[in-house]
Amino acid sequence: MLPVLAASLWFLLQPLGEKRRVIFSILIVVHLVVAVGIWLRDAKIVRQWNTEWPAMQQVADHVPPGREMIVAWDLPTEQWLFLAYLMDRRFTWQAKGERIQPRAVWVISPEALPDADGFDVIAHVEGLKIEHRRAADLATQS
Repeated sequence: MLPVLAASLWFLLQPLGEKRRVIFSILIVVHLVVAVGIWLRDAKIVRQWNTEWPAMQQVADHVPPGREMIVAWDLPTEQWLFLAYLMDRRFTWQAKGERIQPRAVWVISPEALPDADGFDVIAHVEGLKIEHRRAADLATQS
């Protein structure tokens, strides 16, 4: 796509005559500086996210395999996406003010949040709390 855009820009700058080469070169340099800046910013964010993998693997190891719905209750996007990938399960994200969906069997949330109604805390791992729906509540759903 970039060659097509560059060629289009080259022809668009044609009325500038001899100044066209200088302006075109300046635009290319500005584009490269912006692209490198964005890449460096994104690289920093990705490096920070990559530090989350071991912790998310520990959380995933605490939830047994199955087909039950898991709610990521007020988790940052990268954490619940990592968990969904690691567990290969259906995940739903919910804000902390929302009521947990009735079909949810597991809830993973920050430790600071209050316990979800109808759920028991199974484990605390890396600042997250893993909760499982109480057996009595599971029986009424079936």
